[in-house]
Amino acid sequence: MYTSPDAWQAIYGKNTTPGGKSTLLQKDPSFYGSIFEHKDTLIDAEGEKLKASKKPLSHAFSTTSILSSQPDLHTYTTALLTQLHSHTLSSTPADLFSYFSNWITDLSVWATLSSDFGAMKYGDKSEGLLTSIHFNVFILLIAAQLRRMSSLTSQVERVVWMFAFKFRMFGRIGFLRTLLKERLAKEKDDLESDYVSYLLPNDGSEPDFEDIFTNTATLVLASVSATSVVLTGSIYYIHSNPLILSTLKTEIRNSFRSADEITLATTGNLSYLNACINENFRMYAPVPGGLPRVTPNEGGVVCGRFVPGNTIVNISQFATFRSPENYTEPNVFRPERWLVPSKDHSGDKLDAVFPFSLGPRTCIAKEKSIMYLRFILARLIWEFDIQIEESSKGWEYQKSAVLFNPGPLNVMIKSRKQ
Repeated sequence: MYTSPDAWQAIYGKNTTPGGKSTLLQKDPSFYGSIFEHKDTLIDAEGEKLKASKKPLSHAFSTTSILSSQPDLHTYTTALLTQLHSHTLSSTPADLFSYFSNWITDLSVWATLSSDFGAMKYGDKSEGLLTSIHFNVFILLIAAQLRRMSSLTSQVERVVWMFAFKFRMFGRIGFLRTLLKERLAKEKDDLESDYVSYLLPNDGSEPDFEDIFTNTATLVLASVSATSVVLTGSIYYIHSNPLILSTLKTEIRNSFRSADEITLATTGNLSYLNACINENFRMYAPVPGGLPRVTPNEGGVVCGRFVPGNTIVNISQFATFRSPENYTEPNVFRPERWLVPSKDHSGDKLDAVFPFSLGPRTCIAKEKSIMYLRFILARLIWEFDIQIEESSKGWEYQKSAVLFNPGPLNVMIKSRKQ
């Protein structure tokens, strides 16, 4: 495990073998092979198969496509804000993690399958889904370790899958199978430009249902689990620091004359908001654990040192982003370190932060995630005054198994007086 910024390129980008050959380190099959029974998904595919999976989706995640999704984003965000405004009439705290989870679940299912899931309407759908995701990440980590240690890999795998099948995320995302079947049954004239439309073969051949399903599930689950956590973390850190909150409020509320002016495009120029988002990624990375890679048979070079062949290597994002060797005051939320010039943080290694990884396996939704995060944070700061409840102070201390497993973020929320 590495924490040096120099290790990023060697592990996740191009690695140079002792013989001078440039290569990509392969994903650790013990880890990635435990995620889906159906192989070659967006998560575990390699080489040409990964290119084939990502190429059609690259259009769906282009800047043009992201900007064109503004009406759908506006619809679901308006629904979220309406619910939060209603909650301001209550004297009880609001759990923002629950609200955000329902919002992103509905938005992700719509963007992927053109289906209105109703998590915000019914309120309990995303909770069961997220609980299942985190439980099964833990189970799959056990499966990965057993695969590494046991010579009875196939038998162990079968037992783990039998156990996991009863409880695992696929039991909770059966609704995605149903929605995908309904989506594929639609007439072509009724189809929307959702993610599934980019996954369908364009040569008229019959689609491979399992292939489309696993990639559909990946897109929905990754969006729900990452966005709900990162958005909640941003609100927590910003509202735990009065001076930071005041500075951000001033920037957002002085930059727009009305909420209608807050868009995906206009929020891109808010420098302090962007600094807060970058600092949140550093403090609260969506994947705090390392994503393992394996060196080739002939070995590789990481941070200038030879690493023997078939060695598992990774960068722990949490350890790297909180290392005192990389940052001044590493455990303190300081958006200023991302602003130029920053004399108090001139020695900070900002190039150590890659929350979406880097290289050809970079998260395909990186740009969309950041643009959506900017937009929703700007709308929340514009609309509400939020105060962290005493019961949620210290919220950042959480269990983690690859992903953070946060609890409720209880806040008192008031509509802003304009």
